[in-house]
Amino acid sequence: MSMKASYVALVLGIRFRRLLGAHPDNSITITYRDIDADEEVVSEDTIDVPPVNMAFIDAVESAPSDMADYDSFEEFEAAVADLDIPEDAKYGYDTTTLTDDLGVTYNVSYEYGNIDLEAMGEAVDADDRNFTVTTPGSDNFRYRYRISTNDAGVDVYANGRVLNTNEWPFEIDRHQTLNRFNGVIRIEPAAEEHEVPTNNEKTGIDETSSLWQKLREWLDDDSRKPQRKVYDSDSDDDDDESSGGDGGGSGSTNDGDDDTDTIDDDDTGGDDDTTGGDDDETGDDDESSGGDGGTGDDDDDDTGDDDGDDTSDGDDESGNGDDDGTDDDDKTDDDEDESEQTEIEALIENIESSAKPGDSLRSETEIDGGEIDLIHEQADGPTNLYKIVHGQARPNDIYEMMMYQDHFKRSGDGEYGQTILLCTGLTDDAESDHDSITHRTDDHDEPYEFVVVTPDTASEDLPWVTE
Repeated sequence: MSMKASYVALVLGIRFRRLLGAHPDNSITITYRDIDADEEVVSEDTIDVPPVNMAFIDAVESAPSDMADYDSFEEFEAAVADLDIPEDAKYGYDTTTLTDDLGVTYNVSYEYGNIDLEAMGEAVDADDRNFTVTTPGSDNFRYRYRISTNDAGVDVYANGRVLNTNEWPFEIDRHQTLNRFNGVIRIEPAAEEHEVPTNNEKTGIDETSSLWQKLREWLDDDSRKPQRKVYDSDSDDDDDESSGGDGGGSGSTNDGDDDTDTIDDDDTGGDDDTTGGDDDETGDDDESSGGDGGTGDDDDDDTGDDDGDDTSDGDDESGNGDDDGTDDDDKTDDDEDESEQTEIEALIENIESSAKPGDSLRSETEIDGGEIDLIHEQADGPTNLYKIVHGQARPNDIYEMMMYQDHFKRSGDGEYGQTILLCTGLTDDAESDHDSITHRTDDHDEPYEFVVVTPDTASEDLPWVTE
């Protein structure tokens, strides 16, 4: 029961973080009891719910946390505009004022960048509170904040709580290279008598409203939306994903990143499902406490049933399909893959940083009918091809490497060097195929030049990858 109660506390800490942080006396307390088959109380305990705030890796220390801290929205806008954000920071902060078709005006702030899970966990003692997953080396939270394609995105705060989580309002597809991208949109009506329009269940912003459509248009500017970096390529690649930078708007920077020829693997994406709470939930109460596994409000939509023996019967708690709400000893594929993906991203970054003047890097490039993950044309050497696998390589990956070498040589697109596989290791079958193929010759009667590089490889031949 304690794990389930911890999960509920995490959900509430995210949903009502602004309320919990607004005043020292504001609190939510969960009381839960373990009851045996004879309906005897075996154990009882309470959990205090902390505010769980988003943190960003390159965030500016002086960034304002809340427009409510200022006497006017104009003062808040000026504070955001005055932020000194380094040009290479994967972080931005912007503001705007939108008026919907009904003539209602809303003040909007938008803070975004690469999420800092480690800092977030330290701020709330996440490990001690059982807020984080048990996967070794992972800082992923059990709810909402994880490095994964489905959990990236923006939270929408309005009407006193987080209405939507990991929302993806951008005209750009989710992608694993955008897994770290997160943001917070805060919407406040300029006049107190108005509220942000919600759906009929009051579990999310009304996505049919003119306010939401205008907000999406504003967010989809290249200076504000996540940017998937690709290398120079002759192929039409993922529409406009290669344009623009990570920062932009008032106080945000990095809008010049689109001039570089590198993949920005830390920028990240999310899930379209959205949820929220009830208008009545704890919003007007400074103190709240539940019983028998409750969470302060008997009809709390965010926490499952009222007796607390299930914390996520439906999708109310999360937009990412994490419906069990139980002990996160149950590792999801995203949890298991996050560490491996981060390790491979680090190898790719080493390749990027080692590129010399005159070198060319191209990603997802079609050569003679076959697509190659990464092509590194060296100004003073041959061209190397990279097969990138975020995890263990399988036999089909080895055969794709054969295709890389055959198609590149057939195209006559430069001097071939070798095909390098970036992965965390080989399955037994893949290793057998690798050994077999590297003893064969290609169409030019030359051996297949393959090299396998893992995060643990200490290769003297490939220092630009492993160092």
